[in-house]
Amino acid sequence: MWPDYNEMPMRLFSLIPLCRHKLLAGLALACLACFACAPMARADFTIKDEQELGRKFNVLIRSNMPLVQDPEVVSYVRDLANRLLEAVPPQPFTFTTDVIVSNAMNAFATPGGYLFVHTGLILGMENESQLAGVIAHEIAHVTQRHVASRIARGQAISILSALGALAGAFLGGEGGPPAPTR
Repeated sequence: MWPDYNEMPMRLFSLIPLCRHKLLAGLALACLACFACAPMARADFTIKDEQELGRKFNVLIRSNMPLVQDPEVVSYVRDLANRLLEAVPPQPFTFTTDVIVSNAMNAFATPGGYLFVHTGLILGMENESQLAGVIAHEIAHVTQRHVASRIARGQAISILSALGALAGAFLGGEGGPPAPTR
């Protein structure tokens, strides 16, 4: 059985004085950082943060991309997305769907539930089921919080990199290559 992860950082920290080799001490510090800091970084990017980021993306996209104004086209895509969303468990996001005038065979979702479908995708699909599959895929990005987890992972990696650099500064010095001379 795996040990209690709440106790793991303290156990690793207590092992550091026992390590006689700097490499082992650095490894122990890296493990401590993984167990102690990575969960904290994941908790830093909240649903509220994700909603705010989505609002910012929405404003940026609306101000830089031409949106379809035809109510029939927009209504069709929104109705299709809403039918798919009926099968999704309750979410902390209110989904909105818009259509971008572009020949690209693309659709995308931003954090916070903003879905965008390109006209090229609508015209390029052979049937509604294919379009529904792409929209469902984009909905899944939002419901599974893929952007949020990548941002959190990036924060954890940044924290671990900083801790690794600090550990290297404190533990380094001996055994490395000699300093260049002029």
